[in-house]
Amino acid sequence: MNPDFSDLIGKPYRCRGRGPEGYDCFGLVREVERRYGTEIPDYDYRGADALPGKSDEEIGRGRAVKIPEPVPGSMILFGNSRGLNTHIGVYVGDGMFIHCTMREGVRVERLGPRMGPVSGVCVWQS
Repeated sequence: MNPDFSDLIGKPYRCRGRGPEGYDCFGLVREVERRYGTEIPDYDYRGADALPGKSDEEIGRGRAVKIPEPVPGSMILFGNSRGLNTHIGVYVGDGMFIHCTMREGVRVERLGPRMGPVSGVCVWQS
């Protein structure tokens, strides 16, 4: 399945935004994952190992599982030197991912050093 994200490109950043008028990075991830057929509960992704570390009781049905390499639809987490996740996006294939930044809103771009270190790659399992 290769979802269409063209209607999301250029949407503005909104603090705690869950769309459709604006998104924060996790709000966008939830929308993109929904288009891949995965419903993710709303919670804070920023702690060290936050997605893979949460229990089913903490986040509802399902959980995120770390994988070694990104595949289309997998979540890409970016971290800082203190081990906290600072940003999240979704891998869409061919070295590209979709994410939402405070300055530029929703965009698709190539994974690379400009984004900072990848702290984890995970997929949602129900």
